[in-house]
Amino acid sequence: MTELTAARALVRRALIAAGAIALLTPAAAHAAFGVQSFRADVTESDQTTLFTQAGGHPAYGITDFTMNQSGGLPVGDVKNVRVDVPPGLIPNPEAIPKCHAAEPSDCPANTQVGTTDVTVVVRPLPLQTPVNGIPVYNMDPPPGKVSDFAFGISALGIPVVDRVDIIGGVRDTSDYGVFFTISDIAATPSIISTKLTFFGVPADHGTGAPRKPFLTNPTVCGPPYTTRLTVEDHSGKVATASDTTPTGATGCDKVPFDPTVAVTPGTTRRDSPTGATVALNVPQLLDPDGIETSHVRDTAISLPEGMTINPPAATGLQACTDAQLGKGTHDPVGCPAASRVGAVEIVSPALADPLESPATRCFVDGRRLETPFVLDDPASEAPIWDVELRDTILSRYAYFGERHGAFVYRRK
Repeated sequence: MTELTAARALVRRALIAAGAIALLTPAAAHAAFGVQSFRADVTESDQTTLFTQAGGHPAYGITDFTMNQSGGLPVGDVKNVRVDVPPGLIPNPEAIPKCHAAEPSDCPANTQVGTTDVTVVVRPLPLQTPVNGIPVYNMDPPPGKVSDFAFGISALGIPVVDRVDIIGGVRDTSDYGVFFTISDIAATPSIISTKLTFFGVPADHGTGAPRKPFLTNPTVCGPPYTTRLTVEDHSGKVATASDTTPTGATGCDKVPFDPTVAVTPGTTRRDSPTGATVALNVPQLLDPDGIETSHVRDTAISLPEGMTINPPAATGLQACTDAQLGKGTHDPVGCPAASRVGAVEIVSPALADPLESPATRCFVDGRRLETPFVLDDPASEAPIWDVELRDTILSRYAYFGERHGAFVYRRK
């Protein structure tokens, strides 16, 4: 038995021994597996007052839940947790340095993004042991995920759980909001409650990180926001809960929005076939004391007068169906190479790397040409590209019409 294993066993025995007196406590009525209470808010510095400024940066983001109990013990042992936050409420892991260590206990202070409080028990004795103020760090995310925040749990100075990962993802087949999951939590110790507190601006908590905002409110003023919690125990039982704010975001009249667009043809020679580069730029302020620029919802770009679609360039092109494109799914793209007409690059300050994709020629209802843009009227004098970018933190969106002769530039 290693020294660490022996120490962990000693901690568990100490917790059990210290809880012997709890056996004298009368048992409570039996309850079903479920969530006793759930709170999810973004707040002012008092951690109580709701922060509502659209595009603003709250002081804290708090998620707090407690499980049902019977006789001082949780009903069921939590295995998996998922929290779905409102669309537009964005944590930015790229604003804070990342920890590259294997264990959170080895992470530098400037990678801390918050804290967590956990109350656990070691069955069979109902001694509830709170462990508070555990640092949460910004880690390198696994492939295909947008973020990874991790912490470890210690009791009496001894590590009990080396690492718990809070993995962030995007609901990219629905409303494009963010969700967080914790998976495969050990049954021992068993969780009674947990409170996760994200720092709105980690540098304000003495972490030593650059003073940049980590949390940003939605930039849409509308109905109240709802956060949803899903919990699964080791037997497969599932419990859900939700928390809705009394109001949605406010102050949308203060939210800035000043995008620019540039269209650059490959040539300006009259009646010449050419490709084109279309670049949409949305300034990102990243001011911890200010209000962030509005998220992009929809974009329509009118090409310069005289630039038209070149029908002869379609010769030899193949069409890509929605099924081949895998639209609305995570299926691999199966579009034929001959359907490619360009490339798309999206840059966001919340992502480590640009999103890149070929632009393909697709028929929709047999009527119009679709790429990641939708080319609504191929016969018009000034074609319009309709770009669907729902609630996106966008720095730059660029389309490169790389197929020779896709456009004709007719200078007047």
